[in-house]
Amino acid sequence: MLKDIVDVQPLAGYQLHLRFDDGVEGIVDISQIIEFTGIFTPLKNPDYFAKVRVNPDLGTIQWENEADLDPVVLYARITGQETRHFFNTTANAVKVQGVVMQIQPPNATELRGQITLFGSVNNQICKIQTELIGRDYILAIKAYQERIPIFCTGNLIQVNDVCILQDSCNFTLDATWQN
Repeated sequence: MLKDIVDVQPLAGYQLHLRFDDGVEGIVDISQIIEFTGIFTPLKNPDYFAKVRVNPDLGTIQWENEADLDPVVLYARITGQETRHFFNTTANAVKVQGVVMQIQPPNATELRGQITLFGSVNNQICKIQTELIGRDYILAIKAYQERIPIFCTGNLIQVNDVCILQDSCNFTLDATWQN
C-alpha cells in the first residue's frame, strides 16, 4: 500500500507540509528523521532546504542533489502508524526489510561502518542503526546510492526512539526491486 506525495510546502525549522495521493496531509519535522550528514548535508542550509520539490515519477520529495526521503516513512510519521514500542526492549533473530538512509564513513583501519535505515519490523516502521563489516558494508553503500531496499537479520534492541540491530547477518539487496 504505497502512498505517493503529491504536494510539499517547506516550513520553518526543517518542517514540511506534505499531502499524499489519498488526501492525507500533515507536517513532518525532517530534523527528527535525518542527520544532516552525507547527502543530507546541504539541507542544513534553510535556503537549500526550501528548494524541496515533489518527484512525481517516484511519488516522493527530493532536493536538487537528488537527496530524497521514503514516502512510506513520511506517511507513517503523519498518520501515526509508526509504533516505537512494538516489542519489549530486545528481540532476537528479527528479520528487517528497509531502506538505507545514511552511511557513516568507514573505520580508518578496516572496512567497517555505521548505517542508519528505516525498516519494517513486525509490520511496524522504525529507525534502525547497525554496524556492518566488509561485503555487507559495501552492499549497504550500493543500496544507499541506488535506493535499493535491503533485507537482514539480527538482534534488535530498542533505545529511546532508535532501534539498534546487533549481530546483523544475511544482509542482502532486495532482488525483486526494479529501478
